[in-house]
Amino acid sequence: MKSEKRVNFGKRKAVLSMALFVVLVSLSIGTASAVTQYYVHPGESIQDAIDAANSSDSIEVYSGTYYETVNVNKQLVLRGVDTGEGKPIVDAGGAGSAIILCADGIVLDGFEVTNAGTGSGSSISQDGSRATVTLPDSAEAGIKVISNGNNIKHNDVINNNWYGIDLHESSNNSIEDNNVSNNNWYGINLESSRNNTISNCTASNNEGGIILFCSNSNTITGNAESNNNGGILITANSSDNVIAGNTVRGNLWYGILLRVSNNNVITGNDFISNTTNVHSANSANFWNSTEPLTYQYNNTTFTSYIGNFWSNYKGPDADGDGLGDTPYVIDSDEDHHPLMSRFENYS
Repeated sequence: MKSEKRVNFGKRKAVLSMALFVVLVSLSIGTASAVTQYYVHPGESIQDAIDAANSSDSIEVYSGTYYETVNVNKQLVLRGVDTGEGKPIVDAGGAGSAIILCADGIVLDGFEVTNAGTGSGSSISQDGSRATVTLPDSAEAGIKVISNGNNIKHNDVINNNWYGIDLHESSNNSIEDNNVSNNNWYGINLESSRNNTISNCTASNNEGGIILFCSNSNTITGNAESNNNGGILITANSSDNVIAGNTVRGNLWYGILLRVSNNNVITGNDFISNTTNVHSANSANFWNSTEPLTYQYNNTTFTSYIGNFWSNYKGPDADGDGLGDTPYVIDSDEDHHPLMSRFENYS
């Protein structure tokens, strides 16, 4: 007969419970912090990797052309890797948006995005001195964003049949260092979106460069808009936006157009050789900094409000502070502190 060892299970149970709790907590922490890295090579599917991934995972996509539409429906890092043959290309084949971001907190970095499908009813039209901007009921885009807190950077969004990048009812997104060019309609379109930042992007050879439609409290800074029909368009009760430090050059109709939009701050921009540098209708905005700034111009320090550089401004600068002595007239508005030189010459 086997001898039995009697155990105090009450005390033992308490010790085991505590140990089990520690193990479970450790496992849960390890599980929460574990990130899986996925790799996608030519001939494989980006969407398959997204479907297999969990939130917070990372996907690297190697150089090649991927003929698919990509729906990013969870928080992921999606990064293009140039293996020597250029950025990986997402080609939508003319049907639908190439990449759709419909979850919050996505990083989309380093892709060429092309050949998204079309929409209907969108245009910029001009009748004499009047310009009208309309948006479609629905439209496709190279990158379509219907979520918040995403970071879209270092992408080439080119040759799409409608929008380049389109934000719809989206907030707190960062769009930085993207080339958005040769799209049939608007390069970057914000509709009913707020608190987004668009910085250091190039928008050229589009119907419109950057457009804000019913969009408030966005920051548009350090971008280059050139050779579009319209450079920057702010319309349909878009307010409290900051437009600063942009170079708007050689656009066919307008450098910047505002319609029925108020309380926007437009300062430190260069408007150069646009057919019409600016048109403002039914709008009241700030065309200079909202407080005095200290700056250097021609090796001398000054403090003043700062306006914008207009290539067709002909006013004098008697005191040499780099600011015109007479306002630059903007329809029913005025830039009271127009720059005598490009903004880069003020530091």
